[in-house]
Amino acid sequence: MCIDSIEALNKQWIECTQKSRTKKEDEENYAQIATGERNIFILKYEAKEAIITLTMYKREINNEIKQKTSIPPKTESTTPTSYRNINLPQLSLPTFDGELRQWREFWSAFSAAVHS
Repeated sequence: MCIDSIEALNKQWIECTQKSRTKKEDEENYAQIATGERNIFILKYEAKEAIITLTMYKREINNEIKQKTSIPPKTESTTPTSYRNINLPQLSLPTFDGELRQWREFWSAFSAAVHS
């Protein structure tokens, strides 16, 4: 009876130490995979970013293909195109004479005439 219980306890002890070794090995393997510059989490993130980027490029290319295939080719018109001469009004631009006190006034007038 005592021998049986000692053998059972010994068997349990062996199982426990084997599990402990396995757990320790698992922890070491995890530490190797999960740490450092090229760990699994960084690689997974980079792969996900690459998938997103490639998916975006694929959509853009597919859209361009659709646009190019849906536009019918231009047919040349038989009527000649005529051009008309258009007379635009003269635009008098202010000139800057070098007087620094008048720079803002000049620039406001010039910008308004050119950019609007």
